[in-house]
Amino acid sequence: KNRLTIKPKESFKLNFSVEDLIKFLGYTPDEGKKYLKAVLDSDKNITISEDGKIIVNDTEKLLKDLTFYKKKLLMELKIQISRQQK
Repeated sequence: KNRLTIKPKESFKLNFSVEDLIKFLGYTPDEGKKYLKAVLDSDKNITISEDGKIIVNDTEKLLKDLTFYKKKLLMELKIQISRQQK
């Protein structure tokens, strides 16, 4: 297993390609390209290398973003559950 070092401005190149990720997620190539463009347009912390691998440019920023979205998702789930119980 590769361990990701969490440091400000520390970049990390994933060992799989965009095409691999698209297949893993079950998207068609056209769907995958559409979603990839949306991600790259909205998150400048993620880039693609010349060989098609995904690069996270700042691992600390990635961790902060993931923590934020995880908390947001948990809050939304709690709201949904409370609405269903009414």
